[in-house]
Amino acid sequence: MLDDLPRPDRSKLPERYYSDYGIESLQTKRGCPLHCTYCTYPLIEGPKGRLREPGKVADEFMELCSRTGVEHLFIVDSVFNLPIRHAKAICRELESRGNRTPWTSYINPVAFDDELAEVMVRAGAVGMEIGSDSGCDEILDRLRKGFHTDKITRLSRISKAHGLKDCHSFILGTTGETLEHVEHTLDFVAELDPFAAVMLVWVEDTEVLDARTELERRRFRDAVYERVRERALQQPRWVVPRLGLRFNPRSFTVLRKHGMRGPLWQHLDRLAVG
Repeated sequence: MLDDLPRPDRSKLPERYYSDYGIESLQTKRGCPLHCTYCTYPLIEGPKGRLREPGKVADEFMELCSRTGVEHLFIVDSVFNLPIRHAKAICRELESRGNRTPWTSYINPVAFDDELAEVMVRAGAVGMEIGSDSGCDEILDRLRKGFHTDKITRLSRISKAHGLKDCHSFILGTTGETLEHVEHTLDFVAELDPFAAVMLVWVEDTEVLDARTELERRRFRDAVYERVRERALQQPRWVVPRLGLRFNPRSFTVLRKHGMRGPLWQHLDRLAVG
């Protein structure tokens, strides 16, 4: 049982982890039953979810957040809301304890509804990170994501209705994708209008399975980056780490200087006007 294992010894962390960043982390389960083609979570933690008891999760959460300097908690589960009943139970436990520390987590579009959004907000959640990956159903099927774009759109709509900030990551140029697929995803993200979108370009070793030569792949990646750059410059909350757009040393310095703690994507609106 996970709850029988000793907790991590956080006394080994340097104090600047709290003074500079203000973030703590917590795990409510281990194991991932999903089958995304590129992900190593099922290999690292196993393909079957092992759940912690919600009350004990909430106890540890409140204990961690009582430490001086902790201003945000991130739930590091591969997916917090699978199974959804477990996520809701944890949220209700946090609400019953009167939690006031803001937190975020990884969320999957498959199991997300108004009730979960509501209990998350009541429990102190301020946002979530979603591995949406593509705006093309064909590519989502190829990546074995287990959902289509309608689920992404539904999640974003619900999150907005409840005041939860949604940060979606998209992987562009995966094996078999064309520039037309990339453009379709960029159009989808623009219409989705999430609070934040992180754009990544596929560079995994598994791309050697593609029939293109290395030179062709390099040219393709360059073309993808050019398309992304053009679009991202017009979108103040689109992040392209590889190009230094919005996430770069200067951005980090500005946000931290103004006391912004927790995941920096949730402060992109302040960066845009600052």
